Amino acid sequence: MKATNSTSLFALNRDVRMIWVGILYFAISIFIPPLFYVIMKIIYKQDKTTPNFTYKLMNFILLLQLLQGICHFITSPILVFPALLTEFEVIVRILGCMANTSWIGELPMMALLAICRVLIFANSMEIRITPLVVKMIVVCIVCWVLFVFIAGCITQNLMFSPPSWGYDFSVPYAELFDMLEIFLTVPCLAISYFAYLTIIFLICSKRNRNGSNQSRKNEIRILIQSTFVTTYMACLVVVWHPVIFTMVSFIDMTKFRNIAIANGFWILHSYCHPIIILIFHKTIRIDCLLKLKLRYNSSTQQRVWKPPRSS
Repeated sequence: MKATNSTSLFALNRDVRMIWVGILYFAISIFIPPLFYVIMKIIYKQDKTTPNFTYKLMNFILLLQLLQGICHFITSPILVFPALLTEFEVIVRILGCMANTSWIGELPMMALLAICRVLIFANSMEIRITPLVVKMIVVCIVCWVLFVFIAGCITQNLMFSPPSWGYDFSVPYAELFDMLEIFLTVPCLAISYFAYLTIIFLICSKRNRNGSNQSRKNEIRILIQSTFVTTYMACLVVVWHPVIFTMVSFIDMTKFRNIAIANGFWILHSYCHPIIILIFHKTIRIDCLLKLKLRYNSSTQQRVWKPPRSS
């Protein structure tokens, strides 16, 4: 039965656990939009100053992660006010489709970026101009994401069962899309990781010839970055599909605590790439710090009180 007035619409959840989890999800996701805005703007400006098509791919991945974070941010109050889910169920399911399809699109984009970096490092691809084949692959990924999103909106195959999301297998083709997601996710993660291992191999080959200490630093940086991201996302995929990946059957995904933690890690996943970019990309990190410092200085200067001049 739908809520009929504002009092019932914003009635607190009787389950205190849901309220605390909803507040936690809200607190975690509230910083995603401003963080992504700053980083994406700086990457965009750097691409304009020094054209680099990998910057465009990075921003595309960040955009998909931003959409996931925004969906989590908007839907987190539902855990505190459960009547919102009943009143706006169709909209909530559409937001779920947006978050899920953004996740689906993020993985092949990561694999494409990794392959491009291998080819660039091997001097087989020009970095300043986006190759036609890369443009075609991006178009294919966008078309697939749009198809999955539209199909999900029509069939309403994603549902929010607080405190987490999941496919609604009572609607047509939900099982099919779930399996397609798995078949796309696992190869993309494997391609991404092996591509970065290839870069490390190329670095080692060059280091043996040149004996550069900088190559060793690059090797360690790339290994840490690729291992962390791939492991984190692979764990998310495995935990969310215990029926397929039976090795994690010891994790009881019917328990409220485990479900809440798993969904929380999905929200936190949006922070992975921005943090890694800030840690391992010095120029972007410096620009971010300068931008924040300039804003802080300008805001403090505006707050400084100046005494009036004596006549």
